[in-house]
Order: sequence, then structure tokens, then C-alpha cells
Amino acid sequence: MSIPSTTVIVRRPRWPWLALAVGLAWTALIRAPMIANAVDHLDSDLAVDGLTLLDMVHGRFRWHFPGTPYMGIAPILAALPQALAWGATPATLVSGGGVIWLLVVSSTFWLMWRALGPGPAAWGLLPLVCSSVGTVWLSSRVTGGHLLTLAWHNLAIVGFLGCAGSGKRRGIPILGIWCGLGLYLDPMFLFTLAGLASAAAVAWWAGGRSRRGLSLVVLFLAGVALGIVPREIGRLVDPYDCYPAQFELTLEPRAVLEHWRLLTFRALPRLISGIELPGLGWVTENPFSAIPYVVSLSGRGPRAPGPFAVGSELLSIGLMVFFAVCVSRVIREAIRPRDSAGALAARAATVSALLIIPAFLFNKNVYNSDNYRYLVYLLTPWTMGFGLWFRDLAGRGTARAIVAIALASIFVELATSGLFHWYRDVRAYLDQAGRPIVMDHSSWMELELWNPRDRRQRSVSFSDYSIPADATHVMGSYWDVYLIAFLSAGRMTGVPFPMYPNRFPGWSRGLAPGQGKLIVFSPNRPPSPVPSTPADEPSTFSRRVSSSRGLDWRPALGTLWRAEGRDPAEINRLTIEVP
Repeated sequence: MSIPSTTVIVRRPRWPWLALAVGLAWTALIRAPMIANAVDHLDSDLAVDGLTLLDMVHGRFRWHFPGTPYMGIAPILAALPQALAWGATPATLVSGGGVIWLLVVSSTFWLMWRALGPGPAAWGLLPLVCSSVGTVWLSSRVTGGHLLTLAWHNLAIVGFLGCAGSGKRRGIPILGIWCGLGLYLDPMFLFTLAGLASAAAVAWWAGGRSRRGLSLVVLFLAGVALGIVPREIGRLVDPYDCYPAQFELTLEPRAVLEHWRLLTFRALPRLISGIELPGLGWVTENPFSAIPYVVSLSGRGPRAPGPFAVGSELLSIGLMVFFAVCVSRVIREAIRPRDSAGALAARAATVSALLIIPAFLFNKNVYNSDNYRYLVYLLTPWTMGFGLWFRDLAGRGTARAIVAIALASIFVELATSGLFHWYRDVRAYLDQAGRPIVMDHSSWMELELWNPRDRRQRSVSFSDYSIPADATHVMGSYWDVYLIAFLSAGRMTGVPFPMYPNRFPGWSRGLAPGQGKLIVFSPNRPPSPVPSTPADEPSTFSRRVSSSRGLDWRPALGTLWRAEGRDPAEINRLTIEVP
């Protein structure tokens, strides 16, 4: 005779939901200056995302982003409702990155509540809501931050915990489909699969290595095969890949050492603290990398660091030490002998995150601190460890709870003031009183032309240039042509020089003898504009391009023209303007 189990009704507390609501509202508010000044920090890759958004608004849907068959189209959906309502503008595009960050915060909160309880989940909101300048910058990207992949990763672990807790088979194929879609979304999701596999393998081994576990693996893989179908369809429909060497490995010791220095002193500090470190005697490519919140995040050159610069490196080192403490706390949770939800989640999240580090070291295409976007999986164990550490501290008496609240308040103050100084002193998005500034920008047709070959003057000469109204194509550097194409709402077609990747094959359509007009700029990039007005006044920035006067650009155009299957003899009959 079996004894019936007693049903216990557990009421979940409501205060963590209130904390989540406040956190989401605050994290959306502090990103408003980035959205309002989207034109100011628009870059070429973000412009390609914008061109994809333009196509989608006009009813032309893609399976993946242009020239990258390994990147599914899902991230742009975060900006689509705004674009349908207000048009495909830089602001609506950048708002998509903010929406994705809200998904990151929500998914991490859900994961931590499911695995560790409401207390750590609430504490864990702090490093996400009061995040570093580095993560604020990433959240202004749509694809460049890989943040939707991070949210997908967190939800995959939540689904894994649900399947492990219920013991039912029906959830396994659904989890597999979710993971297959994750592979369609981003190849980085392979690290999620590795983390889930390691957690499942440990649980299977500790649970007696039953045959039932092997049958569940078959169901999961069947779901993955079904979920990855959109990726394979996209590769068949549009196989063009402009980055065929994107995932090449390097085993050269010198390159791996440089990647380690880049990871230790620049990329990881930029992700966690927002302050890069120059390293111990290592000369970085950016001599201003020790100045807080300037580094390569700015894109305009350094401004006076201000009083906040005092002790900035010590602050960054302190945060990095605390990051290591938090990750070690998650590792301690992961190696617990029992298969609790917290241990399973910690194993999956930690293995996935730690595998990112050797991938960063051995990836041949890691060049600078901008590659810190590949480290975003580290945000999950960082947040989990943060929540666990503060839960442990606050749960040991009133005095320690007061200490925990005080330390959390200091953390919030440092993160908020750091972001405020960056907005005000580096980006000039706030005035001295903290009021938001929306910068004025000239029309996309009005450019500032830089002539580096003007030998009549000792100084570099600049002049105003207006793109003709009848121009249809622009050829130049990768960083210029896609910006012009997006800001023109797709009226212009961007054509990068052949030494750069071309995201849009078939660019020559609409350009022929007697049809269309091509503008040619030099591929050499001019100096970035440096703000000269006080930070409390709105600034106006002109877009600079390089004059191609005196440059033998016709062989480059011939290379591009032949690659399109066009007759090179047509080039002499095209309408071309050289500024």
C-alpha cells in the first residue's frame, strides 16, 4: 500500500517581480540617449542591419543577414514593430538592440529564479540593469552584440531544467527544436549545446546510466534536426558568404599570446567594467585605453577624462577580481554532488561560458577589443555568481544584510555615475545638468570631403561636398558606403572596394551606360571628427569621406564589374563622378 503524498501549496513572493519591473524600466530609460542619437554612433555593420530592416518593412524577407548565411534573421524582428510604426530609421533600428537587452535581463532573471530562487534572481538584476558601458554599447547593436543569442542561451537552460525536473519525454523534442533554432540564429549557440550536454552527461552518469537517458538523447537530436531546417534552407536559397574565413583557427603561439593579452587587459574588462586596462607593459593600439569610458567605445577620439579618471584602473581591477569571485562561486555550485536545479544550471552556464575563452584565443579573426562581443556568455555566470554571493552575505544576519545593501548601493552608484560620465563627457549626449541632448546632423547627402593628396597646403584640407540628386551608386570604403546607403533609405547602393567584403552581391543592377550614376570615394579613411564644442551644448558632426582625386580606382571597379559578370568595356561608358 502506498502512502499518498501531501500536497503543499507554495506561494511565490511578488516582490522579485516588482524588482524586475523596476529594473526593466530603468534599463530602458538609461538607453534612451543611445537611441535618440542613433545616427551619431551608426557604423557599417549596423547600417547593413538597417538595410535588412528596410527590406523587411517593404515586404522583402530574408532567411539570414546579407552575406552571412550563418546569422539567422531573428534579431531584426526586435526592431520591426517600431520600424513599421515610425519607419526604418537609425533610432528604430537601435531600439531593437534595447529590446533584445530587455530579453536578456528577463531571461537571466527567469533562469536564476528557476535554478536558485527569488533572492539570487533579484540580486542578480543589479549587474544587468546597472551594467557596464561595454554592455550598454553592445545593446545598441542588433546583430553585433550577439545578445539575442545570449537570451536564447538562457532560455535553453531554463527549458533544460524544466525537462530534467518533470521527467517527461514530451518536453525533450521541444527543447531540441529550440536549440536547433539557436544554431540557425548564431553558430555561437554550439557552446550552449556543449554546456547542456555536459550537464546532462553528469546527471546521467550520477543517475545510474540508464538506457532511458540514451532514448532521450535521440528525441533531443531529432528536435535539433527539425529546428535547424531554416538555417539549411537559407544556405541553399542564398549561399553567398562574404566572410568565408570567419571561423579560421590559429595555433601560432605569438598570435595566441596576443589574444590572451587582448582578452585579459581589454576585452573582458570592457565587458565587465567598461574600463580597459593598458596591461603590464603591453603597448596597445589605443594609447588612450587607460582613460575610462573613452577607449574605442567612443569612435571620436579622446576628451578630457575628468575627475572620474582618478583610480579608474583600480576600479576596473577591483571589478574584475569580484567577477572572478562570482564565477568561482558558480563553479562551486556546479560541482555539488547533488543534481539540484542550481547545480544543473551552473554546470550548463559555466561550461558554455568557459569554452568561449579558448575559442576567443584560437580564433584567427580576433583583432581588437571590439571582439569582446564574443564573450557575452560570461555575463550569465557573472550574474548568477553575483546573486549567489549577495544572497549568501545578506542571509547571515542583520549586520551582514546591511553590509550587502551598502555594497550593492556602492555598485549601483559606480555603474550609474560611470555611464553618466560617459554619456556627458565622451559622447556628449547629456549636458552638464544631466539633461538629454539630441545632436543635429546634416543630411546624408552633405558630406565633408577630405583631400589627403592636396600638396598645395601643409595641413589636411577639407571641403563640403553634396551627393548629386541623380546619383544611384557609391563606391568607397566598407565603413562609408553602407552608411550612405542606409541613411538614404536605400536610394543609394553601396559598393565597397574589392579589398573589403561585399555584403550585397548583384550591386551593379541599375548601373549601366546611360543608366544610373556612380560616385567614387577613396578607400582611405579620413580622421574621425572630434567634438570641439562644450559637452553642455549640442554638437553637429559631418560625415567625412576621402577624395579619390589622383587615385587609380578604375582597376578596382573593373574587378568588381567582372565579378558581377559584366563587360569591362562598359566601364568607360558609365556615368561616374569623382569628387
